[in-house]
Amino acid sequence: CSTIELCSTSGDITLENVQSSKKTHAETTSGKVQFINLETTELEIHTASGKVSSENIKCTTLQIGTASGEVHLTHVKSSNTIEVDTASGKVSLEDTSSAVLHVDTISGEIDLTRAVSSNSMEIGTISSNIHLESCDSESLSFESRSGSIIGTLNTGKNFYITSRNNKVDVPFNSGIGTCKVSTLSGSIRVKIAE
Repeated sequence: CSTIELCSTSGDITLENVQSSKKTHAETTSGKVQFINLETTELEIHTASGKVSSENIKCTTLQIGTASGEVHLTHVKSSNTIEVDTASGKVSLEDTSSAVLHVDTISGEIDLTRAVSSNSMEIGTISSNIHLESCDSESLSFESRSGSIIGTLNTGKNFYITSRNNKVDVPFNSGIGTCKVSTLSGSIRVKIAE
């Protein structure tokens, strides 16, 4: 068997202190999913309304999909991609590293603290705010139709701003990478960390 399968309808799923060369897949309707100290190849988590939390994870790819559950990732290292898609749950990432980071929500707030990706970071939400603290990537894209985009980046970038609101505060272009920031009615305040 090449996959570790964990499935539940309404019960919680917890996996701790596991090291495996197999793909890990967890699926639940409303139960909480919690992974602590896990090393695996591919990690997939799907839930309708359950909360997802992962701490001290090493993997090649991480994919999380939820309709209304919150997602909290702490100390996650992916050699390839971290992808989080949720409709209305809050997404919180702290101390994560990957080649590519993709976070997409409809109405869930997004908080990124020391999230770093070597190639690209694409963060999008329809109606919530995006908060950044000491984040970085070679290519950055932040989009919120009605929410604000506020925070700090580690290094200077060439900024490309799209906004119908006059509340825009970004540094002068000062870097090799690019940072695209777009909002229709929210504020944009991005600074370079000192």
